[in-house]
Amino acid sequence: MPPTRTTTNKAPRKPAAHPIASSSKHTLDAIPSADVTESITADYVYKAVTERKGLNEEERSRLIHELVGFQPRKLCDDISEVARQQVYVTISAIESWAREKSNHNPKYETELITGLVALETLLESHVDKAFDKFTAWVLRNAFEFSPELEVVLPWQKGLDFQRGEYVANLPKGQDTLDENLDEMRLKVEQARLLAHKLDLAEEKLDRRINIAKQRKAEVGFIKQVIDSAGLNPLDKPAQQILPTLLSLQESLKPLEPSSSTIGTGMKITPNQHTKAWELGRSAYLNWALGKVIPNTTSSNTIHSGEVGGGDKLIDVESEIKQVIGDENSKEDVEKLLENL
Repeated sequence: MPPTRTTTNKAPRKPAAHPIASSSKHTLDAIPSADVTESITADYVYKAVTERKGLNEEERSRLIHELVGFQPRKLCDDISEVARQQVYVTISAIESWAREKSNHNPKYETELITGLVALETLLESHVDKAFDKFTAWVLRNAFEFSPELEVVLPWQKGLDFQRGEYVANLPKGQDTLDENLDEMRLKVEQARLLAHKLDLAEEKLDRRINIAKQRKAEVGFIKQVIDSAGLNPLDKPAQQILPTLLSLQESLKPLEPSSSTIGTGMKITPNQHTKAWELGRSAYLNWALGKVIPNTTSSNTIHSGEVGGGDKLIDVESEIKQVIGDENSKEDVEKLLENL
């Protein structure tokens, strides 16, 4: 059967927001230092006691009651009562046997009742005396200890009772410890809240790192192309020359080329088919700079055959020599321009 849509148009419920700390009223505005002390009674100093006052009978009784979990005297009374009930059971059995033997003869009724009462009194007296001795022995032996002994309950092992006396003698007593506990609890809550904030920040940072890794993997082919082409970043001298070359573009003033002579003394008139290298070294450098550095001004345009700014080129060459450090740097400058 295909699923059917519900007729009700209810918006999905948002999950309940879990508190970021055990107490959400605390904020990260002022987090106290989480220097929680090991003890709430740091001023207490233990002192060994050689003599201790013994417990009285009532205190020993309460201690035994706490240790065994019941009242010893009540246990003895319950045992005595069970024994007394057995006396009555015995008397009832004897009465039934006697009436059966007498065939329910009325003349034996008085003797039977008198004998049963006497037997019951005898047994009760004997049971009372016996269990009184039993109770006294139990309370003095099984549920008793010497007053000189310093008894410690199993769950009180390792506790310092003198610390309790020290707390009881404080000006505010237990209230002082309660205030210290509240302060420490606040520090712990703030530390937990800060740790939770750090966990959230770490998760957010991990997500950003994963996104960055994915983007790096997407554009990683560019580095492979650069490595395969053997392209390397400019070294430091070349980076120092770059601002000079940029300033050269602004400082050059193009001139109308009239004519130029080559080393043989032959005069060359430039035209649209004349190459830059045919017009001489200055014209070639001017053309190369125009190819490398785009023109930043709207009025100055460098064409492939224009000649001009010879003095400026000499100044640029001198600056390049100072950066590179080689006096015979004409070939180096040309190589640098070719690389650029």
